[in-house]
Amino acid sequence: MERVTPKKPALTLDTLRTQLQIDPDNLDAALVEQPDLYYHVAEAYVTAVAERDAAKLTMEQAIAELDKQFREAAAAAEQKTTETSLQRQIATTPRIMTLEKDLLRYRVDADKWQALKEAFQQRSFMLRELVAMYVRRMGDLSLDREVKGTRQNLVDAQADKNHAAASQVRRERLGR
Repeated sequence: MERVTPKKPALTLDTLRTQLQIDPDNLDAALVEQPDLYYHVAEAYVTAVAERDAAKLTMEQAIAELDKQFREAAAAAEQKTTETSLQRQIATTPRIMTLEKDLLRYRVDADKWQALKEAFQQRSFMLRELVAMYVRRMGDLSLDREVKGTRQNLVDAQADKNHAAASQVRRERLGR
């Protein structure tokens, strides 16, 4: 029997962005979830970069096709064209304008994922620092308790000595 693993819901940029915040009272959960969240962000970033690169390639191919068409049309009409006018003609075609808008959207998307990826890297460093800080604090508290405990032991020991000395003095006075 084939095992079916349920798919996790797709984590969106906004959903993952909300996961950046660290709850200092729940560092255990933040430490456990960090690698998984970072993986999802890194994977989404790679996908966004691939989509951006594919859009760029599509646009370059469309420009090459239009360039060829315009050059052939100009040659058939025996017209001379300059590179600047040819580039302007290509850039103003509806197809290229649409592809440029698409490419811009893909670039923005890839840049947002890259920024989020970098933010999760910073989150990882911050988690490390927070854990170290809390461990130091716990050590300081432990040290304070030890010092207080040692001080109390010394006070108790001195009190016992004083009590024993006072008892000794009383016995001597009473002649026992």
